[in-house]
Amino acid sequence: MILLRYDVLTVALLTITSVQAFWSSNQWDASRIRLRQFDLTQSSDNFYRINDAVDGPNETITDETTEYRLPTSVVPDRYVITLIPNLDDGNFTFIGAVEITLNVTNATNSITVHANDLEIDDESVSVHRLIDEVDLVVLGLSPDTGRHFFTVTVSEGLVVGQQYRLRISYTGHLREDMGGFYRSYYYVGTEKRWLASTQFQPTNARRAFPCFDEPGLKAIFKVSIGVDFGRHALANMPVESIDVDAESGIVWHHFQETPMPISTYLIAFVVSDFSNLSSSDGFYSTWQREAAVGQAQYSIEVTPRLMRALEAYTGQEYFLPKLDQVAVPDFDAGAMENWGLITYREQLILYVEGVSRAMDKQNVATIIAHELAHKWFGNLVSPKWWKYLWLNEGFATFFEYFTTASVETSWRLDHQFVPYAVQSALSSDSLQSSHPMTVDVGSPNEISAIFSTVSYSKAGSVIRMIEHCLTPETFRQGISQYVANHGNQTSEPDYLFRALQEQYENEVESPEFDVKTVLDTWSTQKGYPVITVSRNYSQGQTIVRQERFLRNMSESPTDTRDYKWWVPLTY
Repeated sequence: MILLRYDVLTVALLTITSVQAFWSSNQWDASRIRLRQFDLTQSSDNFYRINDAVDGPNETITDETTEYRLPTSVVPDRYVITLIPNLDDGNFTFIGAVEITLNVTNATNSITVHANDLEIDDESVSVHRLIDEVDLVVLGLSPDTGRHFFTVTVSEGLVVGQQYRLRISYTGHLREDMGGFYRSYYYVGTEKRWLASTQFQPTNARRAFPCFDEPGLKAIFKVSIGVDFGRHALANMPVESIDVDAESGIVWHHFQETPMPISTYLIAFVVSDFSNLSSSDGFYSTWQREAAVGQAQYSIEVTPRLMRALEAYTGQEYFLPKLDQVAVPDFDAGAMENWGLITYREQLILYVEGVSRAMDKQNVATIIAHELAHKWFGNLVSPKWWKYLWLNEGFATFFEYFTTASVETSWRLDHQFVPYAVQSALSSDSLQSSHPMTVDVGSPNEISAIFSTVSYSKAGSVIRMIEHCLTPETFRQGISQYVANHGNQTSEPDYLFRALQEQYENEVESPEFDVKTVLDTWSTQKGYPVITVSRNYSQGQTIVRQERFLRNMSESPTDTRDYKWWVPLTY
């Protein structure tokens, strides 16, 4: 998901020489970088003395994160979802049914899933044991609206290692708040045209179908959507077959099963009468209002170029059979990286040569690059939990600049990274209210709160910093190995740090620093240091000190932690 950026107001703190010296160099000489957690004293003969190194603190937003996590005794293996949205009678509801094939990891007699704003048909709920095709007796249904839990209790224990199938039928509401499965519209003349779209990240898939709505609980998906004549449906995968119910007139779109497990927040579908513009090979399509088809020309041209650049960088090909991009009239998130079906706010993917601003064209390219980068960082390799959101958004922010810079070279986007990403991170992270990149979260509100400048711009800036420390090629190879090792799986920061460290040790005979030691200080504590350099010419010494920078340095810190960071110094 893109975090929309606006023009950055340069504030006084960003001009501090010592901070700029640390953050803003575009071309660092990696052979002259040293990383230390200090007070550090350098003598004239390059001797380093390190005093009082202190491990950085881990910080949390909440101490009650586990209460919002699903039990782990039962996990999903496969979903079969059937949906019929009603856009024409004024009620704006949808009918749904879900079958979830379950794996049992610990003995239990209950199954807990997420469900929110859904009216579940209690009589439809069933649990079927697959090994002998037996339906278990359902003893009780327990909704927990505060945590969005729905628990099914059965008469006998579920056996570890066996599979079961949970079936639930329900109805939902196509709301107008641009979350979950929601409705939107546009006008053709005076005629109002309705459509339905989705936005599930981070915790709104549960408003479209009962599910295990956590990023680490990936599963296979098979989706069918029934629509009225005159509309069509899009989903993550291509259409496998279309048939018409002769009695109701509903046109059924049955989509191919996903070839790999997917997190629930990356499932998407759109029901509309949109028209498409496709690439010559048919692989890429952009869908929009009929009147806006011509405005999709640039996006359909630049998307394959950006995709090829990312494939070359990561060493991993995008392996879904298609990529649709949809311009949605009402879309709060800006853009969303759903597997095979990226959704955008209209003005962030449509561009009119000679009418739109040059900056609009740049925004289209960088936002597409951001969403495409998620195909590897977030989609293919997903976070175990939302506390690691920065693994998604930090890399997407990094690549939105540097991938686009390799495709649209005249824009010099690699040079724009500092004023837009780095300086916005410095501004936000100088507040007492900032948070660490890795931060414990539990409730949906807490999760939504960390879709912030820290998770996007600071994380991207820290990624750029370690790229310079390792050298770009060592970093690239380490990232390629990270993606290869954890593709179609879940990840946490230590997996990334390990891949980078291994590549660093392969390239350098005597490594000068440990990647995890360095990056833990940046990812597990909030803020950043202001660096003070003092020269003693008579003794031939340079004294380098750090302290946490606060926008209002006169105010007392809200905590008394002794913050220390490992900092790369160039000289």
